Amino acid sequence: MFKLYNQVNNECVVLIQSNKNAQAAWKLNRSLLELSNEIEARSQSTGATKNGDADIAQKIQQLCAVSFPTVSSQNEMEAGAAGDTMYDQGLAVLSDPVRSDLHERYIPIEVLLTYNLAIALSRLQENERAIDLFNLTLSLLGDDIDEDTHRSIRAASSQRIGNCYLCIQKHSDAIASYEVALDIFKNRSSEEVDNKRAALLVSATLNCIGLCHLYKVDEGSDEAIILFTEALAIRQTVLGGTTDKDSATIMNNLGRAKFDTEDFKTAFEMYKKAFFVRRKVLSRCHPDVLAAIMNAGQASFSMGNLEIAKQFYLEFLRLSSSLYGHDQYSNVITVLKCLAQVYHRCRDPNAALTTLAGALEKARAIYGNSHQEITGVLNDIGSLYYDYGRFDQTIKQLQACLIIDRDLAEYSGNCDNVAITMANLSHVYCKADRFQEALEINYEIIRLHASDMMTIEQSLFIADIWMRIGLINVKLGSLDDTIEAYEHALDIRIDELGDTHSSVTNVLRLMADTHMKQGAYELASVTFHEHQDLIRASTTANKADLSDALCDLGRAQAANEELSEALSTFQEALAIEENLVGSQRFRVPEVLQHIGTTHLNQNNMPIAHRCFVQAMEICRERTLVLSLQKFDVARLLSHVGFTHMSMGSVEEGRKVYAEAIAINRRCGRVDTDNIFSGGNDSVANMISSMSLIPEYAPAA
Repeated sequence: MFKLYNQVNNECVVLIQSNKNAQAAWKLNRSLLELSNEIEARSQSTGATKNGDADIAQKIQQLCAVSFPTVSSQNEMEAGAAGDTMYDQGLAVLSDPVRSDLHERYIPIEVLLTYNLAIALSRLQENERAIDLFNLTLSLLGDDIDEDTHRSIRAASSQRIGNCYLCIQKHSDAIASYEVALDIFKNRSSEEVDNKRAALLVSATLNCIGLCHLYKVDEGSDEAIILFTEALAIRQTVLGGTTDKDSATIMNNLGRAKFDTEDFKTAFEMYKKAFFVRRKVLSRCHPDVLAAIMNAGQASFSMGNLEIAKQFYLEFLRLSSSLYGHDQYSNVITVLKCLAQVYHRCRDPNAALTTLAGALEKARAIYGNSHQEITGVLNDIGSLYYDYGRFDQTIKQLQACLIIDRDLAEYSGNCDNVAITMANLSHVYCKADRFQEALEINYEIIRLHASDMMTIEQSLFIADIWMRIGLINVKLGSLDDTIEAYEHALDIRIDELGDTHSSVTNVLRLMADTHMKQGAYELASVTFHEHQDLIRASTTANKADLSDALCDLGRAQAANEELSEALSTFQEALAIEENLVGSQRFRVPEVLQHIGTTHLNQNNMPIAHRCFVQAMEICRERTLVLSLQKFDVARLLSHVGFTHMSMGSVEEGRKVYAEAIAINRRCGRVDTDNIFSGGNDSVANMISSMSLIPEYAPAA
């Protein structure tokens, strides 16, 4: 009854092996539909209705309802097929189709057709449909099938399901499927001492599971390293060495895992071993050889071995050009960009720009003028100009990116890349002091995302844009607009993150600081108080954060003439600072100065003087050089001098002011506005005449 199907199956095996997967898929799909109809008719004639042929026929019909078109030559459908020239990560395990004449006695034809159709679909990157068919293959395996054959098909199907899940980035599902196959291979390997093939399949499957761990976003590479190492050890035991193609693949993957853990030296050694093996057993220009060369170059670059990295990259370009031609091999673009990084690190901007221009030319030859790869190269060129402070050229490159991003967004409907490029452009506008243009493009980003259907990430991105708008308005002196922008950012962050998140407290601090600049001290005091309350309630803020918040609040209270409250706030901050580890924080002199200034405003001159002197003593203990890195010592000395004079010690005050002027000049300040503190007119006049007094040498 099924001889015709056996013939079709074997014809399709040949098609799949010759990489004509679309033709094979169409034939297999049609044959399975016809077979399912025959099975259903048979079940009706025999009366089978439950858990029998009718169920099998229904499952097949559900999964094969959509036929493939007839394909007469390799076309776009074949582009994703796994051929001999593709880069190998060790995924193509048990990917051969099954011939009927080899297993006709043991495996029903519907199992063979289903399994081979799944193979063809997986090679066409129809992964989700392939998974369904591999699962159908598993469900069609009956108890009457020979046990060894049963296990082989089950292991092969589980392996391929894992591969399909890995291709669609469902890494946990892939691991689960691979582990089913792994258990079968391990059992076969333990049952037969000389079963080398089963042991090698264990090694290959460990490699695949390692890749899943390597690709999992938050997994890290430690587990992958363990699995790759075990896989290599098995091959060493079985083969007596690791000089074969598959061992080189695992070594290359191990190098990638080591690279991810920043063990660049070991990564380089693995890449180099993989390169030597691949060069020996494959052609010099094979994609796997080129991949090892590129990886070795990246590891060398990460170790700072720029000359070695350059040689690897140049060798990659030479070999790939001789085999494919630059216009056919997209990895050339990646290597050209890496080579440009080498030239940039070697402080050769002309060579870097020339190399990136070459990458741009190749990218346009491969992808045309509107492709994400083009914007990637333009961004690299812009980044290079940015690093050398050539902001106008950076802006030019980003504007070119923006044109492409907008073109692509028209087709995809996704404006995320447009918004990111505009945000980068805004940043460079600010660097070039083109604040009005920066402001306009940020408002354009807001308009671009004027939708209620935003993800959390998009909403927080818009909050960041509002923050940028606020900061730009500070530069432009538009403080009311700054407050409005901060309020928009605050509302979004509270909605998405809650009112105790650190980014919420940061907005409050900036809002309060802006109120201080406006002279709205009462608003500043209220807002800083709210900020301080959130810091106290936070589970992530530390003592230093609380001290900073208290100092900000104290300044606002003092400016709002809440002097008693300000003193209390500064005293709490001082108690915190004095308990922090000495050299890690140097805020005690600053807080003492705040306390002294507050007493000064209350006309408590002796207490103010003691605070200023105590702060200065701490600066001298630390040495003035270190103190100057953290604190305006000249300003503090002016307070000491002023309180001396106010209490009648004029000569002592003159000496201290002279030292303040000397330190001020040592710091490169021409004016002395920062060191003149307030006071009565007679003292102020006395201070203003100090520029004619010879400088005193500051105390060591």
